Amino acid sequence: MCHGGPQASSQDVLALNRLCDHWNPPQIGERMESLKAIADNAKPGDRGQQTIVVAFFQAIFRTLSDATVIRHPDGGSLRAVGPLRVCGRGQVMVRGVVTIGVFYSPFLLQGAYLEARNPVSRIFIDDGVFINNGASIVSEGPGISIGKRCLIGPHFSCADSNFHGLSIDQRFGPDPDPRPVVVEDDVFIGESVKILKGVHVGRGSVIAAGAVLFPGFDCPPNSTVRGNPAVIVRSGPET
Repeated sequence: MCHGGPQASSQDVLALNRLCDHWNPPQIGERMESLKAIADNAKPGDRGQQTIVVAFFQAIFRTLSDATVIRHPDGGSLRAVGPLRVCGRGQVMVRGVVTIGVFYSPFLLQGAYLEARNPVSRIFIDDGVFINNGASIVSEGPGISIGKRCLIGPHFSCADSNFHGLSIDQRFGPDPDPRPVVVEDDVFIGESVKILKGVHVGRGSVIAAGAVLFPGFDCPPNSTVRGNPAVIVRSGPET
């Protein structure tokens, strides 16, 4: 491995961030050469090099997006630490400060996927929410709401629809019965949790890693939930 090649610069970061706005194949080729230089001169722990690599993936994911995140009328800011793809004809809205992606965590470059698929579809994420890497949140129907200060682990999956009818004669059509998903404030969600349509998670609850909250699952505030299918193993007043 050589260490005498060209070094990455802050200009590379800025240029990579502009790729999605001004798609230019020759420039992409130039930036790919910058990435190759980084690979040839990789230095573990070099935050400058790390920032450039992440910025490149962020630019690609933004280019693959066809929607943007909307700020709530009260104000909103989305901090995307890793790649983020936003799609759909509906509305993805944040209020306050929302963070998606964690640098020192697995699956950073897998990014996150937010889609409000139809014009009536809604995703709302409230202030203080942290969502780890590899999340997929897709609304096809009445909407998904995630309350304040929720902490969500890697590979989180949430949907308000089955996306298809389940009977054989309806399987190639849309879900005839999408239902809203509500996650109230201060919920802790572990790794690889799946939340399906019609779920309601009460304030302050803890959802254990790997749990699958099946359609219509409802837990009261301050519950502990685990398993597939999910069961409530504790519920009670906040301690």
